[in-house]
Parts: sequence; C-alpha cells; structure tokens
Amino acid sequence: MTEKEITQARLHATRLVDKELKTRAGALRKHYEKRLAELRSKSKMGDGNLHFAIKSHPKAGRNHGKTSRFYGVDLCKRTRRWRARIKVAGEPTPRSLGYFDDELDAAEAYNIAAREAYGEHAHVNDLDEPRKKKSR
Repeated sequence: MTEKEITQARLHATRLVDKELKTRAGALRKHYEKRLAELRSKSKMGDGNLHFAIKSHPKAGRNHGKTSRFYGVDLCKRTRRWRARIKVAGEPTPRSLGYFDDELDAAEAYNIAAREAYGEHAHVNDLDEPRKKKSR
C-alpha cells in the first residue's frame, strides 16, 4: 500500500466513525426527549412543567431527623442504643466509636475522638448543658 492509499483509508475510516457517532448521538437524544415528554405528561401540577421538591426551610419544632442533641450521636433504630460516630477529614467514611446505653456516654466518646482528631480546633459537645424540656 502506498502512502496515499493509507491516507485515504484513514480518512474513510474517520468518516465512518463520525457517521456512527452522529447516529448514536441522535438515537440517544431521541431517547431522552421521549423520556422527558413522559415525565412532563406525568407532572403532578398538570401544567407540563417538571417540579422538584425543594426544602426551603426546616419546620419549626422538629428535630430535623436527628435523634440526639449532641454532635456525632444518634439513636440506632435496630439496637435502640446510642451510636457515636465521627467524620474525620481525609477519610471516606465516618469512624464508628461504638454503641452506648447512655446518650451522654456516646457524646463523651465523640468529644474524645474529636479532640484526638482535630486538637484545639475540635467542635466538642457541651456536656454540662441542662436537659431541654420537650414542649407540646
């Protein structure tokens, strides 16, 4: 094969690949346009626009999904015990500090781990704070 034939073969192959990519892109675009039309037809508002649920502000008097008043402490639904965890910078997942029968013990475990991980810059729980009364 001569150099001219190789160049023509490359050009022909490039054109074929470009044509295939355009065909695939067109098919993909049609698929997403069809899916978008389906979603618009199922719009709960009936106006054909897509609406997204946005939390504009938290509701007053709610605990916002947290079960403890302390940082790094939550109530495990399965064991019904207090779980302490801490998220350390640079680690992909939170460290588990264990399960405790008392909420204050779990908060204290969090404080110790926070001081160990962040030193003087640690955000620790105030364990002397009086227990808040529940308002009804």
